[in-house]
Amino acid sequence: MLWVSLLGASIATYERSHLALEMGEKLWPAPALRFVKAAAHGVTSAFCLVCAVLAVHLIGKQHEEGLLVEANRWLSVWQSFLIMPYAFAAMAVRFLAQAVTTVTGAEAPAEDRLPT
Repeated sequence: MLWVSLLGASIATYERSHLALEMGEKLWPAPALRFVKAAAHGVTSAFCLVCAVLAVHLIGKQHEEGLLVEANRWLSVWQSFLIMPYAFAAMAVRFLAQAVTTVTGAEAPAEDRLPT
């Protein structure tokens, strides 16, 4: 389930169909909106980067312990967590790219971003 959820989150970030707080868009004046959205994407990118670093640390600790997943005794716990740094790093890069395209005005129109 960990792999499915994190791959799903990574794909949602790629397709720009991730959860977003749209209420905040109604609070800001139109000229400042793109900067606020870019800042929000930047903060989200930084959070994902911190999570990626913590995931690498977690995998290292799990590797030292050498425990196996109880349900299937052939998979190490650290191997089951390998998706975490990849997914968080990919999301960090994608959110940073969204921040750049948003602040520069190169973001795709809303109707082009909707999933089909």
